[in-house]
This record gives sequence, C-alpha cells and structure tokens, in this order.
Amino acid sequence: MKEFSNAAIAKFKLLKEYPGIYFIRSVMAEFFVAIAMIYCNVVGNLFKKDGMIAWGEFLGALIFPIWVLLTVFTGSEMFTGNNFIMVFGAFEKWNEVAKVWIVSYIGNFIGCFYYLGSGCCQEFQVCRIIFLI
Repeated sequence: MKEFSNAAIAKFKLLKEYPGIYFIRSVMAEFFVAIAMIYCNVVGNLFKKDGMIAWGEFLGALIFPIWVLLTVFTGSEMFTGNNFIMVFGAFEKWNEVAKVWIVSYIGNFIGCFYYLGSGCCQEFQVCRIIFLI
C-alpha cells in the first residue's frame, strides 16, 4: 500500500513541477490506444476477406494489447490507471487528486480526438467504432 501511495505522490509532484509533460503523457496514452485499435481492426479485416473471421478476431485480440506496452514503456498517463493509483494518495490530498484526474482525463480525451483529426483513421472507417466505445 505504501508503494501505491508513493506512486500517487510522484504523480502529484510531476503534475505540479512539469504540467506540460504530464499533459503530453496523457494525450499520448489515448493516442496509443487509438493506434492499437487501428492495428487490431486492420488485422481482423485482412482475415475477414478470406473468410477466416475467427482467426482475424484472435490475432486482433493478440495485437490490441500493444497499447499497454506503448503506454508503460513511454510512461504515459491513462485516466483509468490514475484512478487506481490516486485513490491511495487521496487520503492525504484530495485537491491534488482532482487535479491529476482532470488533467489526465482531458489529455486522454484530446489524444483520442487528435488521432481522429489527423486523418489516420479515415481509410479504415473506425471513427464510428471509437464513438461507440
């Protein structure tokens, strides 16, 4: 429990000392989710053309977790992960927790729409899927 509390304190400090870096990490986290979703859909559709839908879904499911690797290796900030970590830090500073949650949520939201606006997903028609999730 102490490790989680220390991680929450580290997030407080990062946001306080380097708010721009923290925001960019939040944007990139959702950007990575969008990239992984595109790869997953592309692989699934490649096998769908040949009538092997089950293989496409299976390989797509294997590829989608690439976002976890990208997020962890780059130190990105996912809102859902921050909810887990920041609860342990909330016992000490609720106002700091709220700041971290707000910045990571807005950053994730902007990251998703940045990817949509870049035009990368127009060819694969996944814009509808992103809004359904």
